[in-house]
Amino acid sequence: MSAADDVAGRDESFVPLGRVEGPVHRRSRVEARSAHRTFRDADGFEVAIPESVVGRLLTFARDAAPREWLGLVVGQRCEDARGAHLLVLGLVPDRQARADDGRVETTHASENATRSLARTLYPDAVLLGWAHSHVRCGVTFSSTDRATQATWRAPYSLGIVVDPWDPRELTVYRGPTSEALAPVSLVGPAPPEPPCADPDSQDGPPTPPATPHPRRRGLLPLACLVALGAGLAALQRTQALAARVVVLERRATDHRRPAAGIDAGVTPPGASNPCRALAH
Repeated sequence: MSAADDVAGRDESFVPLGRVEGPVHRRSRVEARSAHRTFRDADGFEVAIPESVVGRLLTFARDAAPREWLGLVVGQRCEDARGAHLLVLGLVPDRQARADDGRVETTHASENATRSLARTLYPDAVLLGWAHSHVRCGVTFSSTDRATQATWRAPYSLGIVVDPWDPRELTVYRGPTSEALAPVSLVGPAPPEPPCADPDSQDGPPTPPATPHPRRRGLLPLACLVALGAGLAALQRTQALAARVVVLERRATDHRRPAAGIDAGVTPPGASNPCRALAH
């Protein structure tokens, strides 16, 4: 495109086709970050499927009704100290599968195209198995489903059947023998979310209720005794000071005392007294 064509085409802005804004789902953030459905066999082998993938399976099934739906399941093979387990990452619908009311069938061309799309969308995943839907007839494999599952020879290969109108919603089968895995609840109830703070409120955080302190009640008598002892000591000091004042007043008024002051000593009898001699 030349510069002139670019300038001329600026008024024709690109408008995407279809709905731009998607639906808003009602889901807590605790569920959105940790929710998985876990399925386990008798040997302890486990498969974890995120709730988002379960919701996508059910959505595909509802949109395809009254026909059935078919797709491939991708994920990761994992190991830990307890052994091998699978983590489902997503699913890829087989858009060229032949479907009618009660039957769905893939072809070599449609399956090859679906596998190629799965490698493009999930480069860090492997093909784990297949999934399809039932329409109001439950989530149990039929004889045809079991024959199809037998073509998946790996022991970890999954077969998932969903029915949005069944209370169980889906069942997970494993291996060429179609071993049904039991659902396991690994996540307990979500912790309550803290209440939202009011940004317009001027009050601080609520004051916690006062709790009793038994030890403080036990210290109260001791404090009373200490205060009483301090009061008695102060009273004794006051009485002693008052007695000393009385003694000093008596000495000050005694005419026999020398003029040297109240702190002068008393002249012993028979001793010469210069003050008294001067008075003669």
